[in-house]
Amino acid sequence: MSRSSLNELLPHRPPMQLIDGILSSNATELWAETTPAGGAPFATRHGVRACAGLEYLAQAAAAFFTLLAQPGAPPRQGMLVACRRYHTLQPHYAFQQQLLLRVQLASQFSPDTPSARLVKFNGSIYLAPSRLQAVPEEEARGEARREELNSILADIKTHTAVSAADLSVYL
Repeated sequence: MSRSSLNELLPHRPPMQLIDGILSSNATELWAETTPAGGAPFATRHGVRACAGLEYLAQAAAAFFTLLAQPGAPPRQGMLVACRRYHTLQPHYAFQQQLLLRVQLASQFSPDTPSARLVKFNGSIYLAPSRLQAVPEEEARGEARREELNSILADIKTHTAVSAADLSVYL
């Protein structure tokens, strides 16, 4: 997904638009990706602080809820995220290490309900396998690539997340 497509899903703009793209989504989960860089917000000489993982997951959730809303709906503004738990196995994410972000609904959500409500979701961050990183952009399209990507994402779910959170979003 291009940066301009992300602009349709997120209220954030660079440099605070921290996710690079959406890999996959359905009615219950979304997979996104980001690759921390040296000039990124939260960057230190050691890498990007792991606390940035909360914002990565919050932006993935914002994109997810916009995708679940009515077609053509603008990005949802003003989502407030509450974190009940955030656990990380490392203090920093290495520069140029692709991260896979997974957000899953943990409570009921219906885009047809007009009233504001609290929606709970679980978020996980995984280090991307090298076979996912090695695919050039022009080869990332097509049915065979989608099947390979789904296989990689199914496999990565069996790995330990480097960071995980239980979050709530007020819509």
